[in-house]
Amino acid sequence: MDTQIKVESFKEFIKKNKKVYFLSGVIALLLLVLLIGYNWKTSQAKQEATGEEITFLLENKEGNPYQNAEDIRKILLLELNEDSTIPKTIKKELSENLTVTRDASNFFIVTVDQYTSKENIFVKDKVLSYLKQGTIPFFKDKTIVDLSENTKEIFKPVQANKLSPKKLIIYFVGGLILFVILGTILSVIFRRKYTLISDDFSFLTNQRVVNISHFSTLDKQKCIENTLMNIITPTIVVTQLHNLTFKNNNVVVTDDLGNAFLPPFEVHKILMICEKEKTTKDWYHLQMELSKIYSEDTDIILI
Repeated sequence: MDTQIKVESFKEFIKKNKKVYFLSGVIALLLLVLLIGYNWKTSQAKQEATGEEITFLLENKEGNPYQNAEDIRKILLLELNEDSTIPKTIKKELSENLTVTRDASNFFIVTVDQYTSKENIFVKDKVLSYLKQGTIPFFKDKTIVDLSENTKEIFKPVQANKLSPKKLIIYFVGGLILFVILGTILSVIFRRKYTLISDDFSFLTNQRVVNISHFSTLDKQKCIENTLMNIITPTIVVTQLHNLTFKNNNVVVTDDLGNAFLPPFEVHKILMICEKEKTTKDWYHLQMELSKIYSEDTDIILI
């Protein structure tokens, strides 16, 4: 039952602030569209990276160029995987990150990429050391010609981040949550601005308003109590404060002039005490109208 009341109260709150919630819905929808657009844009982007290359010509005893690039790749992978100085994290990606191709001039091109720049260079240097030192048995009866190295720029498309149904649901739920939270926050802010008395309230232009809202809480309390104690004109004090301690037979305190009460004297003045950011404008306007029944002489203190 309590849950039902809360749900109904929230529905009523949304209904009262439907314009604000409409604004929050537009903002949430705009952010959702921007997020989906950004997701699409990044999925189409290209990523610039660098890779390391080694090129060489391999000749057999007869001086003929060796042509099987896949054999070279397998031999290098085997040697690298058996090297104890190479971290396991690098070895794990070797089969994908090391390629060997052959160009039209029969030069082999060994490419190392997709690691970090430092790791690419590390693997390249390992391969170079194998080739220069002749530690691999396969190369001992062959001649390596024009061995060189260089760094090249590589442009690779980022893997497309397609909007899966799961991601769409996440975006939708996130947008709904943002709509509710943003709408509630904005509603509370606007409600405080338009329903509670603040520094920019129109009555502050009235010369009969005393504004002590900038004082400390202790100073306000002391100021109000001393003021009430010093009143000599029969006065009704209208305030929603309930912690005032003073004694003055010329003063009657009430929180609503609409309540049934009989002042023990003929009222000459009305004194309203309003709390900044707490007293509602509706309460203020109602008390101002009701005060005309008792007196046209009304002063206001804003605390």
